[in-house]
Amino acid sequence: MKLVLVAFVASLLSCSPESPPVTARDRLPPGIAASVGSDLVEARTIASIASAQRVDPAHARELAIRDALFAAAVRANPLHADSVTVAERAVLGRSLLEGMQRQALEVGAATDAEVSELTAERWTELDRPPSVRTTHAVLLVEKPADSAPARAVAERLAAALRGIAASAEFIERAQAFPAEPFKVKAERLSPVTPDGRIWDFGAPPGTHFPTIDLDYARAASALARPGDQSPIVKSAFGYHVILLEERLPEARPSLEERRALLRDEILSRRGKKLLEGTVARLRQGTPVEVVRAADSLTALVSLTP
Repeated sequence: MKLVLVAFVASLLSCSPESPPVTARDRLPPGIAASVGSDLVEARTIASIASAQRVDPAHARELAIRDALFAAAVRANPLHADSVTVAERAVLGRSLLEGMQRQALEVGAATDAEVSELTAERWTELDRPPSVRTTHAVLLVEKPADSAPARAVAERLAAALRGIAASAEFIERAQAFPAEPFKVKAERLSPVTPDGRIWDFGAPPGTHFPTIDLDYARAASALARPGDQSPIVKSAFGYHVILLEERLPEARPSLEERRALLRDEILSRRGKKLLEGTVARLRQGTPVEVVRAADSLTALVSLTP
């Protein structure tokens, strides 16, 4: 059993150089290094203080006892008891979170399933196939009956655009093309994969991107060199002429590379799941009441520092 240092708050508050505080020695349960009134000081608390402040264990023990004495003195004062309650709640909450962090670490390295889940969410940086950046002009077809005459106009549009390799000139020429009674839309598009997924550089992880017409994506991906143009491509919107601006290489780190890259985020997710599970269990077993005036009272809280 460890020896205990029991220091009484009254002794601390009344002590002077002539009357040092009274300290008694006794036996305590394993893992407890000291008791201060009704408070117990754990050995691991002392170890944490010694490590954090780089002091020897004896000095760390005195620091822990001092903190407990101050807390006991404040708790005994009705004017400050609430402050101690708030502080204790914060410390206990932090201790719970640190325990969850340890549990998340104890699971070990990121599993294949965890890596796969995050890879799917962040595919643009972790599982992106070769992609193309394109500019296109589309002759819009609104009714199936217009398909044949629109195709003839699209042939003339393709002839007018043939040989243009610069995106801005391509768009300008397409927008000026006389396509009546049809309309022409010309624009640059974000990179697209062969399976129709659109993406862009600089988007936050987890961004949801739209998909594009699969016929368009396949035709665009078939273009080999910047400046190449596609034959006329039929999509659900009409007839396209596609200009290839750039081919972008794939981004597919190996499984082990992704495991290392995603380690911190996976640990964070493990901790979040543990926290959410703990909160759910506590809500089930702990009555929670909200007063009717909660909304109006909350509105009075100042958000300014």
